[in-house]
Amino acid sequence: MMTKLAKFIRIVTVAPIAAIVLILSMTFVVPDAFDSILQIILAITLLAIFPLLAYPIERQFHLSKLSDDREGGRHTAIVFSMVGYTFGAIFAFVFHLPEFQQILYLTYFFSGILILFANFVLGLRASGHMCGIAGPVSAMIYFGGWIYVWLFVLLIGVVWASLYLKRHKVNELIFGMMISITSLIVAVLLIG
Repeated sequence: MMTKLAKFIRIVTVAPIAAIVLILSMTFVVPDAFDSILQIILAITLLAIFPLLAYPIERQFHLSKLSDDREGGRHTAIVFSMVGYTFGAIFAFVFHLPEFQQILYLTYFFSGILILFANFVLGLRASGHMCGIAGPVSAMIYFGGWIYVWLFVLLIGVVWASLYLKRHKVNELIFGMMISITSLIVAVLLIG
């Protein structure tokens, strides 16, 4: 029973779902967050759908060349995410999108760079899962106000589920969370 609950928590809190919830909820909360439906669709595509494509593509083509499917999918997802985040950041600044989108894309871009750097250069295993949920929760609180503070309960759930399933250690979860929160702060300071 507890294993099923832990797996359910990890499934519903994956980064792409968190990104979609962030984008759709802030559409109604932040005035002028998006100028058009096309911008909303583009944000969902670059921040959620494109990263999700990594898993079926990895299973089919084994791009990472790792024998462990879970680690291979994780590595490919980091790369796919980074490509989506980079295109989003470029698009936001080239086309002078609203401040919300510039902060959004820049936060994801910085988070992706730091996750890549931590995992592939430093050899540290920062939790992309925690990064992918802590960032949107922090952004919803920043943009939407304290009414969203209850979402921190999700972070507690992710910590418990990740530890219970032995997917991450405490320091990996904290590191992933700090990456996304730091990225949001830097993006706000640069844009706001």
